[in-house]
Amino acid sequence: MVGTGARRPAELVDLSVLGCVFRSRGGIHTAAGGAVLGHPARALVWLAEALAARGEAIEAGWIVLTGGLTGSVALQPQGVVTAEFDGLGSVGLQST
Repeated sequence: MVGTGARRPAELVDLSVLGCVFRSRGGIHTAAGGAVLGHPARALVWLAEALAARGEAIEAGWIVLTGGLTGSVALQPQGVVTAEFDGLGSVGLQST
């Protein structure tokens, strides 16, 4: 698990309905985990199967991103974007 204070996966609700609030340039975008192939686990299964077809596998300890929940936005100079996930915490990025 990356970061602190987040709930463990066993304590989470169905990831397909887990909410996300994405803030950028004063705009607010919302989505749920179902925006990724209906459920984020489907994206992970797809990746595992695609790697297996090439004789590769997801390794223990890897961080795997299953896909974007909201549309992409351009990061502006001196810009800040944040994404807050219900029960998981938040992550942010500031450009220089």
